[in-house]
Amino acid sequence: MGANIVVQDEKGQRLRINPARDVAHYWAQLAAHAMVRLEDEALWPKALVPHLKAAGVTVEDMVRAGQRLEKAMRIAMRAGPEKPVDALEAAGFLRCHPLVQQAVMARIGQVSLGAWWDGVKDASVEGAVPASHADLLQAGMALAVALNEKYDPELPPPPPEPAG
Repeated sequence: MGANIVVQDEKGQRLRINPARDVAHYWAQLAAHAMVRLEDEALWPKALVPHLKAAGVTVEDMVRAGQRLEKAMRIAMRAGPEKPVDALEAAGFLRCHPLVQQAVMARIGQVSLGAWWDGVKDASVEGAVPASHADLLQAGMALAVALNEKYDPELPPPPPEPAG
């Protein structure tokens, strides 16, 4: 995923942005923020709480899943498997209760959205779309297509952008 974007800042400096590389740099922080929220039942995803409780899921189950996810990430950093599912399987994450997997991924998604939100607000003039929005959107779509092709070729391609 070597999709590089080159943008120019207000001083004329050219900046290289690579979404895949940048995610690799901040992933550990995002996952850690997500996992802290799963170590306290009061912070579990509200919609999943009744189901988690009915299934007998404990905080220890959440912590174990987090440890296994972290192990999968360490496996990926070595010359490990080509597909994330293989690292998740090797680390034991996929043997965690499916609701625990969903809770972990929901929190990671929520924290990732928060990080994106802060980034967009920081990179934007109040009420304006970031200058590089079109480039970032195009790179994001290219990355999504590449990830689908590489890791889940059975997924349909993302829908085309609306004209506008």
